[in-house]
Amino acid sequence: MQYVILGHSERRTMGETDQSINEKIKSALLKKLKVILCVGESLHDESGDYLNFIKNQLVADLSRIKKDLLRNLIVAYEPIWAIGKDAARPATSDDVSQAAIFIRKVVSEIYGRNIGIKVPVLYGGSVDSKNCSEYLRDGSINGFLVGRASLSAGKFGEIIRITNEL
Repeated sequence: MQYVILGHSERRTMGETDQSINEKIKSALLKKLKVILCVGESLHDESGDYLNFIKNQLVADLSRIKKDLLRNLIVAYEPIWAIGKDAARPATSDDVSQAAIFIRKVVSEIYGRNIGIKVPVLYGGSVDSKNCSEYLRDGSINGFLVGRASLSAGKFGEIIRITNEL
């Protein structure tokens, strides 16, 4: 095993706390695993309050984690409001870009700019073959955390094919 996903919205919904996520992150990084930390808000408001929600998750989840361990950290932006069949609306590439830039800014505030700009950010919100190229081109992200589309080899393969062509 090389990667572990922590803080996924489904786990948070089941009661997983930022404190337990933080402990799991520390443990996984000390064991030299690559950690994919999921963060994201349930409501996207135009006033920008959702950014405070993301910041609070990152600050709590990364609390007291040593800077030298962060080379194995990947952050996945997972807006709960944009996930699944019942999503309010899909996230736009601008939504994703704003969140990715903000995530790097928060990591920079905690650990310094050199680390913040290097942290890979993935997007995990109803990614499919129709929207993946726009997210990669315009969303300031490094890749995807694919959910429902990964259940079909054909759909997942199409996302891979499209991203490889970019």
